[in-house]
Amino acid sequence: MNSDQSSAAGDARPVQIPPPPANAGRPAAEASSVEFQRLDLVSGAEATSADRPATARVLRHRSARGCGRLIEQLYDPLGRGGSPDSYYLVYQDGATRRAAATWIDRLDQPAPTEGSDSFDASVGQLVEWLERVAPPSAEQARGVEDALTRVADAERGRVGWAAAMLAGATAAEMRFDLAAARTCFSQAARLADPGSIEQMMAQWRIARTFEEQGEKRETREACQEIAQRFAAHGDSHVLQRARLLAAQ
Repeated sequence: MNSDQSSAAGDARPVQIPPPPANAGRPAAEASSVEFQRLDLVSGAEATSADRPATARVLRHRSARGCGRLIEQLYDPLGRGGSPDSYYLVYQDGATRRAAATWIDRLDQPAPTEGSDSFDASVGQLVEWLERVAPPSAEQARGVEDALTRVADAERGRVGWAAAMLAGATAAEMRFDLAAARTCFSQAARLADPGSIEQMMAQWRIARTFEEQGEKRETREACQEIAQRFAAHGDSHVLQRARLLAAQ
């Protein structure tokens, strides 16, 4: 087992929260029985707080919110919230929650040396921007996006997938270039294992770029592909939302 996966097992924190709206993809009677999975992150003063959740993951190098925001970009949650030092993500299924948790240690790394073109350097820059009130310039965002794309080209595997996903999120959310984002998410889909949660997340981000552009036909077709290819992940809210959009 990889070091970034070893601490993720066995710390799921089931929580009962109100069911999502009817358009979340399940009939109301079925949704009401779902046991949602919460992933808690703490850092700074909250790491030693007596009130912190018993199963919270303690971060030593990144802020809880910064790391949580990056995990959101890899594994779309059903809900999220919190403060800089206490942040949570909610997933509808345990499999996605566990997959998301495997990235905590990998993302919680010390700041690399200045000028590094590594995955960790790009992650550090993204965390800094996500904690700011003012966003980076388009040129700064493009620099990190390009660096992450180079990592995806070189690394392949899990790190390559994550780099491509974060590059796409940077293009979409910091440069507002949805076409460039789709290119990155398409690369992530190719790098992920066929039929995996990671591949489904990449395909979902592609569908979302079409939806944000108001491209109804392309959104529907992308979601139909998700519904057909990832039926094994039937408890995922991403699959259920894709099925709804596929039917529109």
